[in-house]
Amino acid sequence: TDISYSSFPDAEYVVDVNWGISCSPVRATVNTTRSNIRKPNSLITSINENDLLQHTDILIYPTPTQNKLHVEVLNNITDSNIFLKILNTLGEQVLEDTIEKNVNGFTKQLELKHLSKGMYILTINAGKAGIVQKRFVIQ
Repeated sequence: TDISYSSFPDAEYVVDVNWGISCSPVRATVNTTRSNIRKPNSLITSINENDLLQHTDILIYPTPTQNKLHVEVLNNITDSNIFLKILNTLGEQVLEDTIEKNVNGFTKQLELKHLSKGMYILTINAGKAGIVQKRFVIQ
């Protein structure tokens, strides 16, 4: 807690923690941790949603959604399964599932009733065909 905050409202803070243990990496012994070592404009603030799956139609709907998300991957992908992961904004995995191939490609309806409102990241892993990340919102 900074009791002098009102005197310096635009201050930048660095947190330094002194450990009771140390490690010996290649360059030097380390016994402290420091936060904010990068400038804010160099932080990752977005998700690259470029489709790595060439010539593939990937549909997720409805978005925003309330408790179900429909996923369709329409292509002649040779793998028999596609793996799905849903991550929250903290990067924690909150759901994992697979889609089995059917006549129209790959389709799956995910139940999201147990998830809180907010933004999530759906990772679609189609093996050799590649990995795609899509954002969606639960209202």
